This record gives sequence, structure tokens and C-alpha cells, in this order.
Amino acid sequence: MRSAISSQQSVVSGQWSVVSGQWSVVSGQWSVVSGQWSVVSGQWSVVSGQWSVVSRWPLAPQVAWHRLRRCDP
Repeated sequence: MRSAISSQQSVVSGQWSVVSGQWSVVSGQWSVVSGQWSVVSGQWSVVSGQWSVVSRWPLAPQVAWHRLRRCDP
């Protein structure tokens, strides 16, 4: 289910979440609702086994999002 609001971010106490229905951040941890990849403790990896990257969560979601969109059929 995709929300009517697309690619918008809300910052609350240093935490933020995307209301695009793809992924959300909670307590510094976030996971993709679509089941593509998940992030824990600032590290994230693709569940599909495509690739994995270790980075801080403020930058990781952006890189992962672009790569997932490019790989998305």
C-alpha cells in the first residue's frame, strides 16, 4: 500500500521516516515494508542477497533507495 504522500520526510527528535510506504525509521532502525532490505544499528543489507553496505543510516537509505529503484523492473 502506497501512501498519497510520496517521498516526504518528517524529523522528530533526530528521527525521521518516509511516508512513501517503502520504508520507515524507528529508534534509529528502519526496514522496508516491501521486504527488500532492512537496517539495524546504522548498518543495512539487502535481504535479496544482491549487495550489502555498511554506513550510517542518514546516508544509507538514500543510496539504497536509488539502487533499488534502478533495479526495480
